[in-house]
Order: sequence, then structure tokens, then C-alpha cells
Amino acid sequence: MCKFIFNISNKCVILNIRRIVMNIKLVAIDMDGTLLNDYGEVSDATIEALKAAQRKNVEIVISTGRVLKSALYFAEKLGLKSYTIASNGAIIADRDLNIIYNSPIDNQTIKTVVEVAEQENIYFHFYNENTYFSNKYISEIDKYYNSSKERLKGQNINFELFDDIDEIINRKDLNIYKFLFIDDDLNKLNKVRDRLREIEGVNISKSGFNNIELTRSDVSKGQALQYVSNLLGIDRSEIMSIGDNDNDISMLEKAGISVAMGNAERAIKEIADFVTKTNNEDGVAYAFRKFILE
Repeated sequence: MCKFIFNISNKCVILNIRRIVMNIKLVAIDMDGTLLNDYGEVSDATIEALKAAQRKNVEIVISTGRVLKSALYFAEKLGLKSYTIASNGAIIADRDLNIIYNSPIDNQTIKTVVEVAEQENIYFHFYNENTYFSNKYISEIDKYYNSSKERLKGQNINFELFDDIDEIINRKDLNIYKFLFIDDDLNKLNKVRDRLREIEGVNISKSGFNNIELTRSDVSKGQALQYVSNLLGIDRSEIMSIGDNDNDISMLEKAGISVAMGNAERAIKEIADFVTKTNNEDGVAYAFRKFILE
């Protein structure tokens, strides 16, 4: 497949772009660093592009590492009427907000992961559908989920502080989907990553330079995207995926056209078919105009 960057004007590339425009029926979009700019907002240009694509009956599927409640909040605010993928693919909601797929982490694995985190003295939290749990309270993390900005009010993600992990895992009907570890000490982060990889049945990824994300081994955005596309009867060649980081790789690989943001890590750009502009330059809207709207 041809690879593209946004300032290429080669005739062969343009012909391929025009051919792809006719076929995109589903777009899977990451949130942080992709759909959202660095202020945690969706630009007016991007909102208009999403609306225009929906008028062409294109399915717009949010695919994020965030907790489900946050993903559904943005989907509603943006008027998206499709499926929603959250927690890196561990949970999927349908158009009516019903959970149609989930893959929680088992209790023994949760205990093992917490033990590693506590031994290495690294901040962590984990999610269910609407709550994040931690043994430490950090105000910056809480603000991330509950922004005071007017445009982002209403997420109201719950927070629970615990002393003993057994307090959490002994609850009935509680599903934990993802762990997030954060530390600016990259040596510590690498050590923790190596230890987590020794745990059987987990998948390790990241969504930023200073974090680690952990789910069950059968969980990925790519697997979730394939699940949704099968339900909709949409072929891989009719899918476009847009992302910026390691946890987006699997869904980029499941798409007919894979788009890396201009602010994406180098490794993501190298595997993508097209590199658009950055998340602060309406990169999602630019990709929509290239492949869907023109």
C-alpha cells in the first residue's frame, strides 16, 4: 500500500486517495493526542468534520484507553451515534449505551499487579466502567477526569481510595478493565514494565512517554475494532483508524487506511499509511477531508 504524508502532491498518491475516499464506512478515532487537542477539547473544525462524515453515513467509533464513562460523555457531546470502545478495547458499548462486550482482569492478576506497583513505589490506578481506584490521591489525576472547564463539565468520574486491594476485589459484580501506571522516572518505568511483562495473561502498552497501561492479554483496540466491524458487516478495506501512540498500533493494523497524527511517536508514523497534521492543528479534520469529505 502507498504511504502518504500530508504535504505530498505526487499524482499517483492523489489517485489512491481519491479511490479510498469512496470506500470508508467506519472511522476509529483515539481520543487523547488525537481527537482532543492539548487542552482536552475537540476543535470546531473537527466537530464539523465529524458531523459531515455522519451525514455521509460513516460510522464514527471512539476508541480510547479512557474509562467508559468518559468515552460515552464525549460521544454524546459530539453527537456520535455509533459504538464506543473504551479501556483499550476491554469494554464496548452499543448505540443504546448497553455494554455488549467486556474482558475484565481476573482477581488474582489484579492482586499480583498491585503487589508489583507497591513494591516499586509507582503511582497507579485502575478502572471499572465509571470509577478509578487508587491507594494514593493525586489532585492532578482527579482533574484529568473531572475538568472544571465549562466545555468538559459533566464527566463526573468517581474516585475511590483504598488501603487493601482485597477491599476492592472482594466486591461482587465489580469488573476491573485497565491499570495505568505513571512516573517521570523512565528508568523506574522500564523496570516496572519488565516486571509486569513477567505476569501471565496480560497485555502491556502505553499512551504516553511516562505511563504504562495493562489489560488482559486478549484485549486491544484492534481486537475491539474487529468485533465492531464484524457486527456492522464492514470490511477492513472500508475502515480508517487514527491514532498517536503505542496502544493505537493494533487498530491501525486492522484498518484499510491507517492515519498517524503529526504529533504521534515516530514508530507510529512509520507504520501508518498517512501522517496528518497534529492534534493542535485539526489533524483529524484534515484526514477526514482527505479520505472522506472531498
